[in-house]
Amino acid sequence: MKFTATTLPGLRREYNTARRELIEAHAKTGATQTEAAERLGVKLQALNMIIQREGIFWPVKRQGRK
Repeated sequence: MKFTATTLPGLRREYNTARRELIEAHAKTGATQTEAAERLGVKLQALNMIIQREGIFWPVKRQGRK
């Protein structure tokens, strides 16, 4: 990964873009949010906040008893 931004706002923008792409990639694999949070090493609540704030679509898997 190469960094091109030399200002703090530029670095923040690159970080947020990379984070969003990583989370969207996990959403497309069909993993649950709990599994993705464990793989990314973040709390489930933190992942949910990012998903909500960024408006990332996460397909819902039906789980549990019917």
